[in-house]
Formats: sequence, structure tokens, C-alpha cells
Amino acid sequence: MKPSPAGAKGGAGQRDTVVLAVLAVALLTALAWREGLDEAAAALTAALRLLFAVGPLFLLGIAIGGCLSALVSTQAVTRHLGSSVSWRAYGVVVIGGMVTPAGPFAAFPLLLALRQAGVATALCVAYLTAWATLGLQRLLLWEVPLMGADFALLRWAVSLPLPLLAAWGAQLMMASRWAGGDRP
Repeated sequence: MKPSPAGAKGGAGQRDTVVLAVLAVALLTALAWREGLDEAAAALTAALRLLFAVGPLFLLGIAIGGCLSALVSTQAVTRHLGSSVSWRAYGVVVIGGMVTPAGPFAAFPLLLALRQAGVATALCVAYLTAWATLGLQRLLLWEVPLMGADFALLRWAVSLPLPLLAAWGAQLMMASRWAGGDRP
């Protein structure tokens, strides 16, 4: 049996859902009070349109993450990317983050699969930071054509250490805050 996804144990996922639902209702109520019911209805309609546009992508991404969790050997992932973090493991996750295509609908289900397989938190932080800051598809398809090669390559080069710095920061925070306790 695979570990539960982050936030799923102890009811944290349900608590987050309740907090977000209360926030959404409060904001919708504030909008209706300040701007009127027509504006609140327009905002709700826009939100529903967005849900119908990205909902299928999100569901497919979650399905991909679930399939990856089932297909990938937990032992193999733990052996290469587990709690004993190495430079090789950092290299694998940083390059993986750099080449992950399709935006958050691919990156987050893959991250969820890594977490469920028991990959160290610092490695997951490095992966996500590399995906967010060093994405090669974004560099080639957006930054170079729109901003020019000089700017794009400079921005990319100065961002290279960020995944390792973020992972190091995560390790420091976890060591000090969760010393001897249950880590995320």
C-alpha cells in the first residue's frame, strides 16, 4: 500500500477544503454586498466557465499521477530518490523539473506521484522549483521569441541555483521546525 498524499492524513485535506469554501463564500458575499447581485452572479458564472475549461485537464492530470504512482516501483524510486538525498538525486529531479511539459496539469500530478512513492521533501521542493523557474519549453517557446535570447538565457542562468537553494532551505526549515517529529 502506498502512503497517502501530502495533506491527506489527519484530515488536513478536508480542513483545507472547508477553509477554501468559507473563503469563497465570504468573497462572493462581499462582492454581492459591495457591487450587487448581478456582479456576484457574473463572477460565479466566470468561475464556472473556468471550472469547465480546466476541470477536465485537472482530472486527466490526477489520473496520470495515479497511474504513475501505480506503475513506478516505490522501491526503485525510494532507492534513487528516497530519504538519503544525493547530488545524483538532485540532478535527476532538477532535470525532470526542467523538462516536464504541459504546465501544472502535468507537474503537480507527477509531484504527487513522487510524494506518494516516498521521495524526500527536499527533492520534491527542488523538482517543483526547477519546473517553475527553469522550464525548457517555456524558455524556448516563450522567453527566447518574446524577450530575446540574451535576456532569456540570462534569466535562466541566474535561476539555475534556485532549485538547490530552495531544497536546502526546505531541509533547514524541516530540521529546525520538525526536529524529532512527523515531517511533511
